[in-house]
Amino acid sequence: MDNPFEGLTPDEESFVEIVVMLEAGALQGLGQLTNPVEGKKKLNLPQARRSIDAIEMLHRRFSDGLSEREKSFIEGVLSQLRLLFIKASEGEKS
Repeated sequence: MDNPFEGLTPDEESFVEIVVMLEAGALQGLGQLTNPVEGKKKLNLPQARRSIDAIEMLHRRFSDGLSEREKSFIEGVLSQLRLLFIKASEGEKS
C-alpha cells in the first residue's frame, strides 16, 4: 500500500492523521484490529458506527477545503469501512 503521508503539506498530514485515528477506532469496532486494552479482537458495531460517522462528518464539513489527495484518501477509507461494516452486520445476524 502507498504511504498516505508521502509528499503531504503539514495541514494535509494532520488531516490524514485524524482520519487514520478514526479509521483505527472503526477497525477495532469491526473486529479487524486488536483492542489494546483487552488484548483481543472484538466486534463492537456501535463503536465502529460512531467512528465511521465521525469520518463522514469530516468529509461533509470540510470537503470544499480538501485537496484532491485528501478527498481521494477519505473517500477510500469510507468505502472500505462501509463495506466492512455491512459484512460485519450481516455476520452478526447469522
